[in-house]
Amino acid sequence: MAYSEDIKKVFRREGEGLGGSEITLFDRSLVVISGHKGLLSLTETEIVVRLPSGRLGIAGTGLFVRKASPTEIYVEGRISALSYPEEGDS
Repeated sequence: MAYSEDIKKVFRREGEGLGGSEITLFDRSLVVISGHKGLLSLTETEIVVRLPSGRLGIAGTGLFVRKASPTEIYVEGRISALSYPEEGDS
């Protein structure tokens, strides 16, 4: 069973689309964002990604984009936090 199909089953949303984006964190050193809408900012300590539902902030040290495509972004480094900042927040 595909990952997203399994998630739908577990959360009893089988007739619904999950939509939006998918964020996968691996061992605090790699995060993969699928379904993004682009990068908003990029430094070694913070990366902000535009999502269909808002923004995703990735905080840490030594952060860099390992790979980017129109559908996925791979961020690597020492990840300390993921957050969903409000539109007015920095």
